[in-house]
Amino acid sequence: MEQSYASTRSQLDPGFARKPLFRIIVSLFLVVAVLLSGMAKVDVAELGGGLTLSVVDEAGIEVGSLETRTLGVDGSLKLGYKSGRPETYGSEFQWWQLAERDDRPGYPRIDPQSGGSGLPGARGEDEDPAYYSAVDYKNPELAARIFEGGAYWLLDRPSHDSGFHFESWLVHRTGPKSAHPLLGISWGITVRAGEVVGRHHPQPILGRSRFDWAESLRISGFGTGWSIAMAHRPQLP
Repeated sequence: MEQSYASTRSQLDPGFARKPLFRIIVSLFLVVAVLLSGMAKVDVAELGGGLTLSVVDEAGIEVGSLETRTLGVDGSLKLGYKSGRPETYGSEFQWWQLAERDDRPGYPRIDPQSGGSGLPGARGEDEDPAYYSAVDYKNPELAARIFEGGAYWLLDRPSHDSGFHFESWLVHRTGPKSAHPLLGISWGITVRAGEVVGRHHPQPILGRSRFDWAESLRISGFGTGWSIAMAHRPQLP
């Protein structure tokens, strides 16, 4: 009965007989699209590619560009900001980073790293600094790394005692307890038995942070009363 019905239906509706072929063509198209998207992702994440993103301030004015690079084999990050206003680095323009550990509750936290910070009272012990002090800028060896190639670099080499998930933000400081996060990048590493088994390469955060910044600042020891206002969404140039 089913075969007879199909034969009769195809005579009444010529398009009916072609529908299985159409479905096959659509399915093949979707498979190819998925494969191509995966190839594009691999190109950025695994073959050394990076991204260049425009940075706009809270008024929507373009103030520079941010360059991402794939993580090092050890999970190290290098993220650069190029601007026509280098005098703002370390005073108005700073790097802030929110960090989550896989093995410890109570995160995310603002991650204050080696050498000091634009945040009051920040101290840290990571080998590479993400937040810099006036002393760091005056250190010729460190300053050469921070400003290599005319960019303002965020450098980080997370420890391998846990997996980490980060949001790294270029922030415009507008007061003692006020800031405009301008552009954010998410990244991280997966660690097993002290070895990096997965690198989650930098990807732009196209919108707001997923974290409560006021709470993160509070639990990180920077007090309450902060005014944090997200700037415009980042755009690909």
